[in-house]
Formats: sequence, structure tokens, C-alpha cells
Amino acid sequence: MNHLVSETTRRHMTADQYLAFEQHSPARHEYLAGEVFAMTGASAQHVAIATRLFAATRAHLRGTPWQAFMSDVKVRVRTHMRDYFYYPDMLVISDADARADGGERMPFVRSPRLIAEVISPSTENIDRREKSMMYRELISLEEYVLVAQEECEVTIFRRRQNWRPVICNALEDVAELRSIGLSLPLVQIYREPPDALPRVAEPK
Repeated sequence: MNHLVSETTRRHMTADQYLAFEQHSPARHEYLAGEVFAMTGASAQHVAIATRLFAATRAHLRGTPWQAFMSDVKVRVRTHMRDYFYYPDMLVISDADARADGGERMPFVRSPRLIAEVISPSTENIDRREKSMMYRELISLEEYVLVAQEECEVTIFRRRQNWRPVICNALEDVAELRSIGLSLPLVQIYREPPDALPRVAEPK
């Protein structure tokens, strides 16, 4: 899940120290070029949307050489000789890449084809700016998908379209996740208009 990042627990580590620390930590952390940030929990609304997206993707990929993972798998981005580790709400990688990265116990993945984040007011700037730019450094990435939590809106960025946004913002719209051949009706993600869903305060 796209948890909030708390800067109050910032620590400095090497990438190897971070991976060893994270393996035994009860809480999750993201790693940004030497700095480690603790992550807090997501709202129930966030979790519900992310779970529906994952369930639809996993069902679609069943029997194919691709796997979908939720927020318990890190993705590694290396740029300008620096390492970054993020926990996307969902990512899709090939079976071959999963085996190469260590199978079910893989500490991180390097070659996702698709990454999706559920965005909320507190994480929108990070997801739209920082993560959007960082994920584009992954040469394997074909699509980056942002799913709004507070409104009915899915934005798709495709490498083949020079990362220009394609926006779907009605329940009757269908989000075309071309990287995995999935046509996903927005109603399957939201089920009810976001303004009809109960508002759950995000953890602070």
C-alpha cells in the first residue's frame, strides 16, 4: 500500500544495511539514496481500492507468465549511482524476473512491467512527481497507473506515448492497461462513486 512516509524516523544506511534491516523489521521502510523513512498505515478506503485493483489484475494474469504483487514487495530504482527502494501499491513482473530475484522471498524486484499507486491527498505530490520520475528510470516499465482515492479517476502513463497522461474519470469508463492486456472498468475498482463511500481519516 502507498503508505505515508514519516520523516521523524529518518535514518542513514547503505543499501545493504537497509536490506538487512528491513528483512527483520516489523514495520516497513522506504529507502531514498541513503535515507530510510518509516511508513505508516493506509486508510480503509485506500486499502479497499488497492485490493480490488490487485484482485482484478491477478485474476486476469492467471495462467500467464506474469505475476501481480501488492504492497509487500519493494522495487529497486538505481539512478545516478544511487539506490532507491519503494513499496508500490501494486506491480506486475514476469515469472522469469521473479525467479531471478529470488522467488517468493525476493528482497526486491528490478524489472516491473507495470506499477500502480493509489493516491490520496497526503501522497499525491509524491506519487505524481517524485515516484513518477523515479519509476521512469526502470527500463522495463511500460505503464505507470495512478488511481485516485478521493474521486473516480485513473491516470495512465505509457512509455510508448512518451509518458503523456491518459485520464479516465467516469464509472462507465474502461482503463486500458495495455502492458498486460487488461481492460478494466472503473466500476470494478470503485464499485460506488467515491463521494458515496464513507470517509476514513488517514493516519497521521
